[in-house]
Amino acid sequence: FAVAHNGNLTNAMTVQRALQKQGAIFSSTSDTETLLHLVATSKERDLNSRFIDAVRQVEGAFSLVAMTAKKMIGCRDPLGIRPLVLGDLDGAWILASETCALDIIGARFVRDLKPGEMVV
Repeated sequence: FAVAHNGNLTNAMTVQRALQKQGAIFSSTSDTETLLHLVATSKERDLNSRFIDAVRQVEGAFSLVAMTAKKMIGCRDPLGIRPLVLGDLDGAWILASETCALDIIGARFVRDLKPGEMVV
């Protein structure tokens, strides 16, 4: 799958060190990579639950979009510091950090995601 992350996880280094103690190998200090390790090591079975589990372990301001061949997942930090908007283009859902991205491609703005909300 592909992931786009906008924000800063304030506890990323602490989480990264804990994951390294469990055997995780990191190729960067990116907080996005830390989040992906949390998804990968989650004991939850389905991808939606894995993302929920991972997001509950991080602190900070972020919006996140992940795509597989069959679905798109978007979530916004619990405090709503980073924006994430939902749009529609010819019946297809669009997630973006700002409405101007929707305007560029001719998509219709549907709504802002609520703080802490996840859409699938």
